[in-house]
Amino acid sequence: MAGLGFSPTLGSQEVVPLAPEDALKVHTFNEVCPLAFSPNGKWLAYVVRNNERAESENGNENEIYVRTGILASNRASDIRLSDTQTGETKSLTLEKGANWLPTWSPDGKSLAFFSDRDGSGQARVWVWDSVRDTLRRVSDKNVRANHLLKGIEWTPDSRKVLVTIVPDHSMNAYLQEVFASGKLPVRASSPVPGSTVALYESTEGSFEDTESSGGEVFNLNAFYLADLALIDVASGKSESLVRDERIGWYALSPDGTRVAYATPKRFYKPPLMERVYDLIIVNLATPQRNVVASDVLLDDVFSWSPDGAQLAYGTYGRDESDYRYYVAGSAGDPPREILALPHRAYQYHWQMPLWDPHGGAIYVLRDGALSRVEVSSGKSTNWPLIQGHKIVYRLSSVDGVLWTTNGGKSTIVLARDEEQKQEAFYKIDLATGRSDVLLERHESYSGKWITLDTRPYLAATSPDGQQLAYIAEDAGHSEDLWITDPEFRNPRQLTHLNPQLSRYQMGGSRIVTWLGDDGEVLHGALLLPSTYESGRRYPLIVWVYPGASLSDRVDRFGLTSQAGAFNLQLFATRGYAVLMPDAASHVGDRVQSLAKSVLSGVSKIVEMGIGDPERIGVIGDSQGGYAVLALITQTNRFKAAVSIAGWGDFFEYYGLMDKGGSGYQYAQAERQLGGTPWQFPERYIQNSPFYSFDRVETPLLLVHGSEDTSHPAFLADEVFVGLRRLGKRVEYARYQGETHVPGDWSFANQMDLASRMIQWFDRFLKPAMH
Repeated sequence: MAGLGFSPTLGSQEVVPLAPEDALKVHTFNEVCPLAFSPNGKWLAYVVRNNERAESENGNENEIYVRTGILASNRASDIRLSDTQTGETKSLTLEKGANWLPTWSPDGKSLAFFSDRDGSGQARVWVWDSVRDTLRRVSDKNVRANHLLKGIEWTPDSRKVLVTIVPDHSMNAYLQEVFASGKLPVRASSPVPGSTVALYESTEGSFEDTESSGGEVFNLNAFYLADLALIDVASGKSESLVRDERIGWYALSPDGTRVAYATPKRFYKPPLMERVYDLIIVNLATPQRNVVASDVLLDDVFSWSPDGAQLAYGTYGRDESDYRYYVAGSAGDPPREILALPHRAYQYHWQMPLWDPHGGAIYVLRDGALSRVEVSSGKSTNWPLIQGHKIVYRLSSVDGVLWTTNGGKSTIVLARDEEQKQEAFYKIDLATGRSDVLLERHESYSGKWITLDTRPYLAATSPDGQQLAYIAEDAGHSEDLWITDPEFRNPRQLTHLNPQLSRYQMGGSRIVTWLGDDGEVLHGALLLPSTYESGRRYPLIVWVYPGASLSDRVDRFGLTSQAGAFNLQLFATRGYAVLMPDAASHVGDRVQSLAKSVLSGVSKIVEMGIGDPERIGVIGDSQGGYAVLALITQTNRFKAAVSIAGWGDFFEYYGLMDKGGSGYQYAQAERQLGGTPWQFPERYIQNSPFYSFDRVETPLLLVHGSEDTSHPAFLADEVFVGLRRLGKRVEYARYQGETHVPGDWSFANQMDLASRMIQWFDRFLKPAMH
């Protein structure tokens, strides 16, 4: 049956432009923090970010994490609790500091979480006592748990928590050990007193050392070096089970007697991101170490069987042409391969194998379909795809166990229609594979990042299986929590995160389809003006990002994956139509393939009588910032352009070197252009807009953060200087102290950016107003 959507409130809405203050003073769900039902199902804990509390990072995000244990995604985060019956909601942490990863104790009396609310600037373990309604810091141990790792594991007796902490030596020693890894240079002092020289050396043939070249893109120690420790909640005493080692995904066995963890050793084919792991089980009583698997291309995550006797995990084959699932005994039995599947695509990721609640089988997700394999026999059942849909997410009752309903006869999955770009919850009969739609409207249910594991980021179930909570949004409504029974008979809205937005009449969205210049079928998400009238033409803004399926965002609020200045309702409520086209990006031919796909989409909107051909603008961020520059060197169709965190010269990728001497980003250039500049110098020139700046006639606003380490600001400096030298119309907004992602900038700078973009497009696409 179809569920209920957002309640219409048009009667109380105003036809006025969305104020930047209201668009930016938004609360959003933290994308990497699971939803957490209390054991009795009364409370739902979740994490909300307040964009108004955003501050400049003032440094490299990875370095900040190493020094503090806090990722950008967890800053300005607050833990909230909602009563699942009454809807009563309260802030547990009162927006003091950063607070994230709430985890209930098995007895339901305590809620553990990470926080820096003690003013130390360090992430530590805190606990809320639900009986006394008090908060306290459990320990002064500094934790290091990034969003790719397990956060907090309670022991079954609710007395201890398992976390990763800074190894037991001084913070300075820890920082030195982390930042010393993976560095290519040799630093040498000068015999001349007072000299500040730093000497970098490269010896013949030394670059391809796997550890070092892996460090070019990812410092393994920075993300993984830690102790795996048990902390007693009452006394604060800690016991390190594993010391000074790289700790990836870890999981306590259901009976609390063993812990399994993965340790990343090196990169398989640097500078790509696949990592070689050892998978290890530690007995808490001895503690005996058992290496389950060595030197495997593990996909980070694994899962315990419900009885804790076996461990299931998946690996890439050595030639990466297949993917294999194994089951290993917890007592040292060698792993058995139970399933091998072709490796066709990375879409939706290879997710953790989920166990049947009885432990006799595991369920895997591959290419949008669900499969079941018997652990004892290896017999597999492959159910057909849901018609027109691909499964993107499965529900788990606890980590690693598939959630079932109807007495174990069925489960619920989230699936996506790739043509219509609609998402839906489906019930799947686990005996026959039959699927029935439960909820499908023009809403998005997967706005949070779908990670490799299956923790309840998008939807959560109560321990008794009678309640299901999920996050929903659409183009005109920001995300909120909804709660329903397993049959979706009476969904009801549980939260109202952004009441300030309810007074606005927002623009509606739709999918548009066209043929690219090379004959391929392309889609785009079109956001209509909030005052749209059929037959009337509107100024059109095109948001671009090469190689991305932007049409997937058709039901995201404001058609964006970020809160703040990129909410495209800022334009729709000001009389603009906005197109987000799927944009091609062919290896070695990025500029032409991009232009062919995007410009044909623009023509489609004009042919539909919606876009005004004389008032078209273009905007993009990061790779999209590059795409903007590429497009305005190919056509004069755009009357205004905004390039954010972009660049114009592929050769400059070889000029990016970090403080330790490691180069980065050049591997991206080599992937996108098919080789090095010494192999294909013509490709590097032809795909670098810089060398065609003399063709530019479009007024350009350049935007960049001065502390951007992904694409340093000198790349934008070069664009500005080049265009100014040619006498082109260009403005450059360089935001001091800001990094790559505008959504992580200070609130004041986000406000300035939003206002500046609106004014820029109004200036050139609504000339009568100026």
